[in-house]
Amino acid sequence: IAGGKGIAIGLLVKASEVFHGLSIVNTLVFDKTGTLTYGRPTVTDLVPIGSDRLELLKVAGAVEAPSEHPLGQAIRFFAEREEVNSAAVEQFRAWPGKGVSGTVQGAEVFAGKPSFIEERGVTFTQDVRTQIDQLNDAGKTVVVIVRGGMLVGLVALQDTPRPGTKRLIEKLRERELRTVMLTGDARRVAEAIGTTLGVNEIHAELLPPEKVAAIETMQREGRKVAMVGDGINDAPALAQADVGIAIGAGTDVAIESAGIILIGDRPDDVLNALTLGKASYRTLTGNVIVAVLLNIVGMLFAAFGYVTPLFAVLFMVVSIFAILLNTLRLRWMKLEREAVPESAALAEREFLIPNMVCEDCATKIQQSLQAVPGVRDVKSKVAQKHVRVTYEPAKIPAERLKEVIGQAGFTALEA
Repeated sequence: IAGGKGIAIGLLVKASEVFHGLSIVNTLVFDKTGTLTYGRPTVTDLVPIGSDRLELLKVAGAVEAPSEHPLGQAIRFFAEREEVNSAAVEQFRAWPGKGVSGTVQGAEVFAGKPSFIEERGVTFTQDVRTQIDQLNDAGKTVVVIVRGGMLVGLVALQDTPRPGTKRLIEKLRERELRTVMLTGDARRVAEAIGTTLGVNEIHAELLPPEKVAAIETMQREGRKVAMVGDGINDAPALAQADVGIAIGAGTDVAIESAGIILIGDRPDDVLNALTLGKASYRTLTGNVIVAVLLNIVGMLFAAFGYVTPLFAVLFMVVSIFAILLNTLRLRWMKLEREAVPESAALAEREFLIPNMVCEDCATKIQQSLQAVPGVRDVKSKVAQKHVRVTYEPAKIPAERLKEVIGQAGFTALEA
């Protein structure tokens, strides 16, 4: 019954024992990128160092082209939108939680967080450190680009919290649940987001094994931990937590590691999972108590000789219906479905459309998207082969936008 109720509201529970885990959770751990935030960062600043803006974007776009990380995809898309012809990358390698590397035009290129670049033996001047600190203080993530052991420049990106996440954190606090953010981002960036949302604890600059270690530490302290995440970096932590909760739009690895999958991406679904878990376990406990009490009453009647065949049948039917009706209460349970304020209800998604070659193509794409409920605005730039869609995440999932463009006969590449 509880599993069916979960599916009806967008929660896929893999096993019944997960409900017990949810009922005893007292600490909620969140990944930042793609979970508390949209995970769709955009490039805000380019800071060339020893090169010009075009060269920085060319090198950054090349080495990040094969990357599946949201930061890498954002840099690649920005380079494409600026019509920068990036060279091909060879020997590409992703360093989980750190950055990427590859060979571009015969030179070894690294792109990643400042600490990762310093591990490669690159030394930052005081001026470069000051620029990185200023960008981090503004809540931006800094990706350092290095070619042949020399700094090429800095790329700054910024993400925004999902609508409703702050309200979710407030409701969890009202239930006396502790909230924790685990992220690989720079501390200043993490603190800017965490402080805005009201998270109790913020752990930044963590690699995937360090996220696992952080959860193990909480468990040794006696906490019952639920982890919410969406990326490959979150998979080990999801598996380590008492309950793993994966965002449905996340990676297959994260979904496989979790016990619960949120089919949508509404923040209040996390609260619904906790509510349903506690209600399910409470109902199970109540059913056991009712069954035991009825059996005791039945045995007492039998001991005093009051049990006839008809009485036994009726008594058994009553006990079964009592338990069934108690369980069916889960079907009529009211769960959170808070309306997102109009000012915070919109999100943007950008696409590169390689085969959008004329204004008629752009018009066809606009008409197809605008016919979908939840799409507010579509802006196209034919010269850049770029489409920006403003939509309501509560009404239409982001993946649906890509499908609509495909159905119109065009190829959509996400930023």
